[in-house]
Amino acid sequence: MSDREPVSHAIASIIDALDCIAEMALQAENYNEVAAQEVGLGRIISRAQLVLSFLDAHRPRHVRLVN
Repeated sequence: MSDREPVSHAIASIIDALDCIAEMALQAENYNEVAAQEVGLGRIISRAQLVLSFLDAHRPRHVRLVN
């Protein structure tokens, strides 16, 4: 198993879960249940942005030579 497989699997699981939550949010009868988790959904966004910032911090910077 490569190092990427667990990451790919985790991301696929997160996306699947979010798809389920999105489907639930479309149903009026689920509004209260999904709305009660609004803070948790915001934390998901924050954590995703944190991971992206880690990636950006380690991204190689291109050096441009000026003549």
